[in-house]
Amino acid sequence: MTRITDDTPTDIFILLERAYCRETLCYLLQQDRTVPLTEVARHITQQEADTQHETISPTVYENIYASLEREHIPRLVEAGLVTQTRRCDHLLISLTSNIQYVEPSLRPYAPTPNRYRID
Repeated sequence: MTRITDDTPTDIFILLERAYCRETLCYLLQQDRTVPLTEVARHITQQEADTQHETISPTVYENIYASLEREHIPRLVEAGLVTQTRRCDHLLISLTSNIQYVEPSLRPYAPTPNRYRID
């Protein structure tokens, strides 16, 4: 993966086709601060489970955290969109100024409904 610039639209779309990368970037844009990876993993786990409750399986959360830590965050770092810092035992991530090249391709953050209902 090359560093993302305004001259690399194909790389942007390849990166954004990965749901965890896309969700991570959207969440960081919404938070506008440095965020612990545990918080991002919890958010994505809740999104996938379509719940805000703490009744999420620890195994599912651990799998998502591991996937983010080993695969998706390194891709975002390599692309120059995210920086990571390890403090004590926590991995902290934040956006770089290169997010400007990707932000137009991200729709405004809104949870995607998994179910529809008629009232």
